[in-house]
Amino acid sequence: MPTVSEPFIDKFSVTYSCERDVEDGIRETLRNHRDAEGIQLWYLGASLRKYRHSWHLFLPDDPRVPILLQTRLNYSRAGNFRMEWNPRHLGRDGNEQLWLFLEEVLLDELRPFLLNAVVTRCDIAVDVRPITPDAIWVSASGLRRGKIWTGDNGRIESIELGSRGSGTHFIIYNRNAETGHVVTDDLLTTRIEAQLRPDAMLRYYVTEQNPFARLTVVN
Repeated sequence: MPTVSEPFIDKFSVTYSCERDVEDGIRETLRNHRDAEGIQLWYLGASLRKYRHSWHLFLPDDPRVPILLQTRLNYSRAGNFRMEWNPRHLGRDGNEQLWLFLEEVLLDELRPFLLNAVVTRCDIAVDVRPITPDAIWVSASGLRRGKIWTGDNGRIESIELGSRGSGTHFIIYNRNAETGHVVTDDLLTTRIEAQLRPDAMLRYYVTEQNPFARLTVVN
């Protein structure tokens, strides 16, 4: 009989709005930053169509877990700075290291805009074991079934429910395939992830509304 874990935060995203010259300053500061004290900063490249630059920040406590940093200009030529990370993976020490890095490297640029920070995404997930996505059927009231991705063997690896622009968007995927780990049958894991936008996050945290309540999962 499959078991379901307690819900946990799988991803957290915060965006700071700023003027174009501030976005330029943040981008140049990150581009010119030199790795120090075990902290690594890797430039991932630019998307010219979206005027976006991306970095991965690796902290010494767990250099395998990247924190995504992005600067971006929107079509009105205003800018923003976005961070996306997994608080659960970093742990208390890693989260403290993240904020120390921001204070030491970017505080001068970000100080005027910290009060304008907005939580733009929060993914809440549960793990179902031992099972893979092709062995279950998942539906959600009021949400259309979206894309289905299959692996080289033709088996379903991930399923999408709802749209990315909606308040709640679900992804059901093979966690073992994502990590690339080969595991025994008893450790096969399907992750069900609710990607919450601001209005859905407010319902979840203020009213404790369960984001998975609208799901039906059949083995």
